Amino acid sequence: MERIGMILGKFHARSRGFSSKHGILYNGAEKWSVEYKTDLAAIEKWELRHAGKNDQKYAALAEYLPFFKQAGITAKEHLISSPYFWKWKKEPLSSHFLCHGDFNNGNLLVCNQRIAIIDWEDVRYDFPSKDIARVLSLAMRKNEQWNEEWFSHILRGYLQENPLSIEQLHLLFIDLAFPHIIERFLRKKLYAQMNLAEIQQFCNREALKTAFMLDEMKAHVY
Repeated sequence: MERIGMILGKFHARSRGFSSKHGILYNGAEKWSVEYKTDLAAIEKWELRHAGKNDQKYAALAEYLPFFKQAGITAKEHLISSPYFWKWKKEPLSSHFLCHGDFNNGNLLVCNQRIAIIDWEDVRYDFPSKDIARVLSLAMRKNEQWNEEWFSHILRGYLQENPLSIEQLHLLFIDLAFPHIIERFLRKKLYAQMNLAEIQQFCNREALKTAFMLDEMKAHVY
């Protein structure tokens, strides 16, 4: 996990300064405020649409949604009040990081101790939290649990190669605390292929991760 974090950190660090004439079309920073608003509205809409349904799956999801909605509201408040967020949005794209969009072991090729990253169709200018969230989500899915130690290893390795300021860490934890994964889970109806126990396990590990990120977000306020 630490080595994956180091590889990702090295990629992000080396991506600074990259300039593309098409960059304006792939500027993730411009979408954050709208994304937070629409994702919260989508979760609320899903909850209202399924309210009162006599189904154990929906009941299990409904039990966790108030927590995730409140987490999203809290994260959004921190985002809007973050001076660094508004400063970052205005910086030229060449000062932003490139984010891969699908960073995982399957997209790393190793030859003679050299590593190449492949599959760039989702690449864009954005913030490290997007790729870190992807790595963490895949690890949680594979191991079927939240593990604070794994995240610590990922972040430790990452920061060795791409140190972040306290302001940047605050923004990182804001985005990791926001329930992006839950919104996608509901929108894609991923619960339809899961049994009740799997849904409860998924929601529980996401809730534990979210609670941890909220604490870190508040600890890194500057």
